[in-house]
Amino acid sequence: MTVIIHAGRRWIRSLYRNLITNTVQYGGKGCVVFFGCEDHGRHYRLNAYNSGETVPEEHRDKLFTKFGRIGSADGNATAGTGLGLYRVREIIRRHGGDIWYEASQTGSNFVFTMPKTKQTGE
Repeated sequence: MTVIIHAGRRWIRSLYRNLITNTVQYGGKGCVVFFGCEDHGRHYRLNAYNSGETVPEEHRDKLFTKFGRIGSADGNATAGTGLGLYRVREIIRRHGGDIWYEASQTGSNFVFTMPKTKQTGE
C-alpha cells in the first residue's frame, strides 16, 4: 500500500525516528516489533507495536507529556530527555491526527491517525 501524507519530510522523519527507536528500545531483548497501516477512508490508521512488557498503568498518563520519562521495561535507566513521544504527539496533532497507547496481553501498541488531505494551519 502506498501512503501519501501531506507533511514536511523533516517532521515525518522525526516522527518515525522517535516511534521506531522507542518501539525497539522499550520492547526489550527478543521482542517482536512491527508497524502497520490501514486505510480508513479520510485518514490512515498507523501503528508501532512491540511484544515486550506493557507500560504500567500508573505511568501511561506520562507517555505523551513533556519530559515524561518512565524508564525501560527491565527497570534500567535509559538515555533520553523524555521529549520523544511528546514531539511525536505534537507533530501528529499539528497535521490533523491523533495518537494513543493500547496495551494488550501480548505487548504495547502505539496507534495514530493521519488525514489523507492537507490540513489548514500546517
